[in-house]
Amino acid sequence: MPRFVFPQIIPEFLVFRQSLVLFEKIDSYLVGSGITVDVENLPIIGNQSIDYDSVFVSPEDFSDLINANFSHVKMMWDVGHGLITQTTIDGMMNIQHISSNPKKTIWAQLQGLPIDYYHFCSFKGLAFPFSSNICEEGVCPQIGDPSQQQISKILGNIFSNCSVDTGMTLEIQENDYTHRDNIFQTLKWIEEREQAWLTAYGG
Repeated sequence: MPRFVFPQIIPEFLVFRQSLVLFEKIDSYLVGSGITVDVENLPIIGNQSIDYDSVFVSPEDFSDLINANFSHVKMMWDVGHGLITQTTIDGMMNIQHISSNPKKTIWAQLQGLPIDYYHFCSFKGLAFPFSSNICEEGVCPQIGDPSQQQISKILGNIFSNCSVDTGMTLEIQENDYTHRDNIFQTLKWIEEREQAWLTAYGG
């Protein structure tokens, strides 16, 4: 079944429950089409420190969409965006000298959710409002800021919980798109861990 990623293009005044009106119209329009539109999570702050008004950021933001149980509008989870958001939250907590977060981590909140599709990559650098910091997405897991152990655990959990119909795109940047070295390095990294995941998660 074809899938189309539906990133954050909703006007700011259409949030959460109000956005369901739009999704309901899309879902009805797509009846019989064989097309699925996936709503993607975005980072808590954008790549260039200039936008921080995303609507769908954490798993709990998708609760109304999931409860609506649409046939053609589903949830998509971008692993890189989730890593950026969790790292940003952790950094803000450190600045405020807060020792622990009473809420579950993003990854704990994801357990059991009906995710239709995934994007996968790592990242380098964090963007913060009113700073010149840049966040680079599409980075190979071997060289990104998050530890390889953390990303490996996340990906292993995804593989153990997804269905045979769940899709994933490797969103890996290349220096030269006619010679895709980074994507093959990422595939090798995944293959090296595949047996460990099967053993750990009973695959």
